[in-house]
Amino acid sequence: MSRRRKAIATVELALCLPLLLVLMLGVWEIARYVEVQQVLNQAAREAGRQAAGGGKTADEVQQAVIVFLQSAGINPANVQVTITNLANPGNTDPRQASNLDALEVQIELPFRDVTLSFTSMFIPENAHMRARTVWRSLRDLPVAVDTNAPVE
Repeated sequence: MSRRRKAIATVELALCLPLLLVLMLGVWEIARYVEVQQVLNQAAREAGRQAAGGGKTADEVQQAVIVFLQSAGINPANVQVTITNLANPGNTDPRQASNLDALEVQIELPFRDVTLSFTSMFIPENAHMRARTVWRSLRDLPVAVDTNAPVE
């Protein structure tokens, strides 16, 4: 290869390399966004399942989300978990839900907390990732059992 061809290849690399690096970082950040969104969806599903059982408080459900995110390698410091009883919006305690009430669990996390590169300085402060799920309360119905044996 002649010296002229080597110089041309060097100039081509110098022109294309920044574009390729930006493209690679963009693909990397999009992949991270998809990964974290999937983890948030799974955490919301798990929180909804635990809330629907009727035996956990809102704090216990929130703790389950935090543990789930930590196990997936996501820092849960700024995560917000909201549990709403859609049938009775003033009631946020899943234990107080009636049977078949719709319980909505929302998880919100700032996107800046999960970016992998310096691109976070280009992301607005209010960019959040959200996951939402709605489960029906599966709380047991009270059953009265007559303990007296029938007499014939």
